[in-house]
Amino acid sequence: MERNMDDEKQVKDLSEVAKEVFLQEANPIRAEKPKLYDLEEEFGRTRANRSFRTAFLILGFVIVAAGVTVFLTLFIQNQSRRVPVDISDFQDVNLKDLLSSAANNENDLDKAKRALADVQQELATKSEALSSDIAGQIAVLNAQGMSPSSTAAAEKKLQTQESAGLDGLRAQYAPVLEARQADVAAAQKKVDSSNQAQISAARKQEEVLNNQQRLHDIELAQTKAYYESKLKELSDAHQREIAALKENQARVVKAMDDTKKREIAALILTYNPVFTTDPLKALLASPLSPGISSSFSELAPQLVGAGYSTADAIAAMRDALQNRTALYARIKSIPYQNSVPSALAHLDFFDRSLVRSYEDIAARLLQQIRADKDALKARDAQIAQLNSIVSQDQAAFQFYARKIRENGFLVDVRDSQRIVPFASSSSPVSDGDQGLVFRADDEYIGTILFSVTAVGISARQVELAPDKQFQPFDTFLIKKKEGK
Repeated sequence: MERNMDDEKQVKDLSEVAKEVFLQEANPIRAEKPKLYDLEEEFGRTRANRSFRTAFLILGFVIVAAGVTVFLTLFIQNQSRRVPVDISDFQDVNLKDLLSSAANNENDLDKAKRALADVQQELATKSEALSSDIAGQIAVLNAQGMSPSSTAAAEKKLQTQESAGLDGLRAQYAPVLEARQADVAAAQKKVDSSNQAQISAARKQEEVLNNQQRLHDIELAQTKAYYESKLKELSDAHQREIAALKENQARVVKAMDDTKKREIAALILTYNPVFTTDPLKALLASPLSPGISSSFSELAPQLVGAGYSTADAIAAMRDALQNRTALYARIKSIPYQNSVPSALAHLDFFDRSLVRSYEDIAARLLQQIRADKDALKARDAQIAQLNSIVSQDQAAFQFYARKIRENGFLVDVRDSQRIVPFASSSSPVSDGDQGLVFRADDEYIGTILFSVTAVGISARQVELAPDKQFQPFDTFLIKKKEGK
């Protein structure tokens, strides 16, 4: 009998301990809830309106409750006497510490998981921001209008930069992720190592424990759902912000692309104009004759050999032609547009045509010079022959002049303004002297005026006697110019 009473006392003590534990655990939970209905407060408000009927009803309720309590107590004592209870099974169970430890372990596990999720979300956000930034730079790069090779090289460099940045972020967050994962594993290990069997036995022994634990689980689930909802809202807001940023970036890139295209078109039109005037349009539409080659290599030795140029001058001309060809080739390699390529082609054609024309002129001049030299040689021979004849004639004229003992005589009188006289060496003639022309000894024919130059002596008619004409071999008498 004493054994049963001790057992019953221990069971009651265990029940009281469990109640105290759950009441202590429930106090902070209740403190976080909204204010509930307070029966004592309502009694205080309605104390002025109380009646004896209500008091009797309450007293009856209390008596009935006391009777039910006594009945249940006797029933439990009777059942305790019949069912043997091994108190040693509950000697190591400290419900307060056990439940507090289990709750703390689960809270630690949730915190560790949230910390891990925060780090992972932060890493994903920074990685996506880096990728978006590189994508924007690539889009701007493609809108700059560079050559395909330069664009591909720059794009590859940006992709390498993106890969290096992502690797750097992963390396930066790797220690933090490992630490958070280690925290999650440690918290999970603590939760798994909790004495679930003892907790389950305690819950079976006390319905209050079940109720409080369920309430605690519900509130934990609500808290978890609340924070998960907040995280989802933040994640959704972040995704919307990223989408808005991407859309704005796409608009900016498109606007930059359109502006860049307009600027490129304006620059192209500035430095690659379209010639619209009729003379230039007709000029650029004119055909270009192919196969205009230079004959400078054949002509240069002839110019040097003829003495019309020197080897240095020919070398300078050859260098100038080669430099011109190199410059035109480099300019033609530039991808000009509109009227510029045709203008360059026509300029090159006109330059080569002019050079070839001057070469042809020089060649013809060389031919003419050679022909003139041959003609001069023939003329010199003829002049030498004529000089010989003239010398012979002069000797004869001198002899005749001395024979007739006159100052001189007329030789050619066909042009009265260019009469050719012959003066005796013994009667020199000066410029401006006059000649009185006679035929026979006393027949006056007229007067002439002498003109003496380096070439020789000529005369012109000054006076002519009536019905007279100058004839060859008419003699003249020299009348010196006044003042001499």
